Amino acid sequence: MHQSPHGFVNPLAAFLLTGLLAGSLTSQKGGVYSDPLLGMKIKPPSRWTYLGKIGDRGALRILYASSRSYASKAQRGVSHIPTMRVLWFPKPKDGAKKPDEKSKWPMLSPYSSVKDYMERVYVGMKQVSVEVGAIGKMQGRRYVTAGNGNGGQKLTLHIASVSLDDGEFAIEYECLTEQHKKLKSQFEKSLLTLTPMTRKPPAELELPMWESDREGWLKKDAKTRATEREAWGKQWLRTRKAVPETGWKTHTTDGYLILSHADSKFSKRIVKATQIIRKWVDGWIGETTDETVMPAVIRIFADRRERTAYQFRDINPREYDPRVRELYFFKDASVGNTGAGFAALTRGIFEHVLHDKHPYAKRDMPRWLDNGLWGYMDSYKLKGRNLAFVPGKIETGRFAYHKQHDNRDLQPIWGMIQERSARGPEDGANEPNWGYTPECTRILRWLDKGGSEFFFKSKRFLPTYLKQVGDSAVTASPAIGRLVDQRRLNAGQLKELNKLIYKRRDALVDTIGYAVIPISIDAWKKADAAFRVYNENFKL
Repeated sequence: MHQSPHGFVNPLAAFLLTGLLAGSLTSQKGGVYSDPLLGMKIKPPSRWTYLGKIGDRGALRILYASSRSYASKAQRGVSHIPTMRVLWFPKPKDGAKKPDEKSKWPMLSPYSSVKDYMERVYVGMKQVSVEVGAIGKMQGRRYVTAGNGNGGQKLTLHIASVSLDDGEFAIEYECLTEQHKKLKSQFEKSLLTLTPMTRKPPAELELPMWESDREGWLKKDAKTRATEREAWGKQWLRTRKAVPETGWKTHTTDGYLILSHADSKFSKRIVKATQIIRKWVDGWIGETTDETVMPAVIRIFADRRERTAYQFRDINPREYDPRVRELYFFKDASVGNTGAGFAALTRGIFEHVLHDKHPYAKRDMPRWLDNGLWGYMDSYKLKGRNLAFVPGKIETGRFAYHKQHDNRDLQPIWGMIQERSARGPEDGANEPNWGYTPECTRILRWLDKGGSEFFFKSKRFLPTYLKQVGDSAVTASPAIGRLVDQRRLNAGQLKELNKLIYKRRDALVDTIGYAVIPISIDAWKKADAAFRVYNENFKL
């Protein structure tokens, strides 16, 4: 949902925001999904669970998942949770800008129809059959398509669609292909309940100025910006809470609406943890900019299965999705009451606060910092009303190895912060996973324990660095890789795109480094020596 420095507003992001707000008028009562905006209601298969209502490039109205997952007999180690998606493909409004068909790349744009959806949701999905006839109390089409999911699962999509004056309404059931024959009767029984109802226009909330015109927004004084963001945040939260989400217990705490599928005891614990984590995050990076942080939703799934079903189509899911202002967390029964298991919540709150402080800082965070923060917050435990960041076995094991081998494999600190150790392959090949997460995690520990003074003569490394990340990203070349539907590229196209992505990313890291840490080689060496001494004396 970011405007580029060249004045481009991502239409997909804007579509997702307005889709979420319109979706807030939907409701689920007595196991029936009702959508006054579209004038439709339908019952999901028996005992299926309502999980959420946004995704699929703005097309998703609501998502349900089966109460169980199915292991594949044909594919070893593969399992899948059947889902039901209610989808809406509105007709373009008069004067609306269409995707650039002459673009060199297939772009990430909202789906325009059921046909477009089937062709793009999983690349290579092939239509098996189509049938015209009754769908509940309406007339429409049924489609069955089969292909491979993101994880290589052999899937079938069982879809029914109805044409309305202003768009196309669809119900999609997804399952393992080998389970389709068994589950088809459940899908068809659900479709028999599709019934029209009176339509009601949605409440609308405009795309805010900080999303549509960042340059103009920053010309306003801090007090005005704070007032406008607070007002928008309150209106957004009122719209978001307009209709309760059936089956989800609601809790509120400062800055968050918490929706929980977990038990009340665990949910209350999350409310407490949220307050503690948010206070710590505000103290850690609150000075990045003077922008006001607005409310968000924390969605707590009952278990990992529910979260997997909800984010199944996200290639790289994060703990916070800024498009819909939701953080995702689940109850992990394996950690019990140890105080562990809250790392994902910590990262989600961190990402939420950083996005509101400077969206470009979150979007263009260098790999060394992104991975270091992941490792740093992954070691988080909640002890009473305090946070404890205890290094995990991977970090301690890696540095035990470095000590045992006289640090000869330990990269210089500037090699990691400036990412000299892992530049993008010149031929555009897919690069290996970042291999320095334990070292970057330890760098952050060192910075928090006084290492920042080697760079800024203060203990405030992170806010200063993050602000420079965001400011440098604003003036960088457009991030074309984020607008391209990379799943639709062949191997040659992907390499060509990767070259552009690596070139932009590596240049941005250089710009950030030279702008924010303009110190001499001798100063870098002193910092590196201090970091190594810190590691020699490090104690748990």
